[in-house]
Amino acid sequence: MAETVLPTSHSSTPPEETDEQRKVSFPFQILYFLSTISGHLTILPTVIMLLPLQIRMLDPHTSEITLGWVEAVGGIASVIAAPIIGAISDRTTARLGRRRFWMLISAVCVALSLLLMANSQLIWMLALGWFLVQFFADSITTLLQAIIPDRIPRKQRGLLSSYVGLATPLAAVLGSIIVAVIFKKNQLSAYYVLMGIVLVMVLLFTLVYREKPISKNEVPPFQLGAFLKKFWVSPRKHPDFAWAFVTRLLLFLGYFAVTTFLQYYLKDVLQYEKLFPGKTVNDGILAFQSTLLVPMLLSSFVGGIISDKLQRRKPVVTAAALLVMISFLIPAFATSWIAVQIWAVVLGIGYGAFFAVDTALATQVLPNKEDRGKDIGIIALALALPQIFSPMIGSGVLALTQRSYSALFVVGAIFALFSAVLVWRIKSVR
Repeated sequence: MAETVLPTSHSSTPPEETDEQRKVSFPFQILYFLSTISGHLTILPTVIMLLPLQIRMLDPHTSEITLGWVEAVGGIASVIAAPIIGAISDRTTARLGRRRFWMLISAVCVALSLLLMANSQLIWMLALGWFLVQFFADSITTLLQAIIPDRIPRKQRGLLSSYVGLATPLAAVLGSIIVAVIFKKNQLSAYYVLMGIVLVMVLLFTLVYREKPISKNEVPPFQLGAFLKKFWVSPRKHPDFAWAFVTRLLLFLGYFAVTTFLQYYLKDVLQYEKLFPGKTVNDGILAFQSTLLVPMLLSSFVGGIISDKLQRRKPVVTAAALLVMISFLIPAFATSWIAVQIWAVVLGIGYGAFFAVDTALATQVLPNKEDRGKDIGIIALALALPQIFSPMIGSGVLALTQRSYSALFVVGAIFALFSAVLVWRIKSVR
């Protein structure tokens, strides 16, 4: 690929839509949605249910420690997958197209990786399988998100981005049903269902998605130095891209800093098990997530549509981030189960709308159309990195404040407030 020509201005006008960016049909939208769900479906039930189960079976004495480092291995894959597969796909000249080709390859690879996990009898095999599952599943979701700026006109990007936001909670619920209900007696058999779902959904989507391949003349000979250099996007030359990354990073740093410690908050502060005799903390977490889910689904869909109709992203993103901030302040100053339920509702509304509309906003500030896959992968790091560093922030706050969860909630609210304010530093998107 030719070297990126970087503009010197501090803001740029979004490029005009191309002939390929025509309004997409309802079947396209549905299959896009299902493919996105299938990518998350290979990860969420695995990390929540199947991986801990297998590690407990293979290493019953030190399962907690083993689970920690195995998940850390997967976290590394999650961080590196998105920008790498995005950059590689940007250079791909296959007849199937640069995104479709790698989506099919990734779907096959993630299915084989799930097969490896299903039959792992050693911890190192399980860790390898989990690394590969994370890498190729994240590759699928990154490639799908790259299709939004590639193919989707700006008037539909909020709607398509809402599907990205909806996919995660729906995949979590569907995965729980598959593993804990349908395959309750033999949970590891769920791996084979997950394999089938991702293969079928990705294949069906690639049948309806037509992508014009790039010619070999558009891609210069590969040079490692030039390839690696592209992963740095200058904030000075592309400030809107930088601010989009920062505002998303801040919101998710606050979100994960708080939600990582939900179990401990319910047990130690709210004393959920004493409040509801016969119930466990896990029941409380499930109740919280269930309360969160419906408003999250509705706000993601409605927020995306509203931002499309108005062609304004920043007001919706700001309102959503402020709702997240308000939600964190509720349990900071009120310790009751009713307060937790209100927190879940308000958080669901804010988080759902933010994820959907901020994703649409990010697609409109990408520096260069030839590097869209790589740049979408970099934006994805704003979600991946907080999952690594936010627990450290949260534990640090609790340690410095003698385990004050009110302080933790306030810190999360401050992160959300900065996200709401700094999104207005983006100049090229309304």
